[in-house]
Amino acid sequence: MTRNDDPATTEGRIRSLETRPLPEGQLATGIDSVTLTIRDFPHTPPGAVGPSQCSVVVRYSPRLATVDAGSLEAYLGTQAKVEATVEELASRLADDVAAALKPRELSLELTQRSADGLTITAKAIRGE
Repeated sequence: MTRNDDPATTEGRIRSLETRPLPEGQLATGIDSVTLTIRDFPHTPPGAVGPSQCSVVVRYSPRLATVDAGSLEAYLGTQAKVEATVEELASRLADDVAAALKPRELSLELTQRSADGLTITAKAIRGE
């Protein structure tokens, strides 16, 4: 799978997220949820002089696959220079991860910490 497709297109962003099928034994036991936490990736808010630091928590109930953590980190790196509000970025990230995984449900929480001490958290939920 290609990891660095054009990050400007939705299809390119989704293709950069690698998934791994759940082994049959895990499907049978019914994994309830998977949580990934990634700290300290840069994000540039609109009108900002420089990037702010963000963290993201992705929780999802897998249907048939899990996301590769390394590809998720690489994907977030492609979003570092995209000027967007925290709310817009959380929604975009949730849409892309949900499209790649097709989970039963997904919750993505994005927290931005600016240099002046302001913290903003946005939560996006996708699923059935």
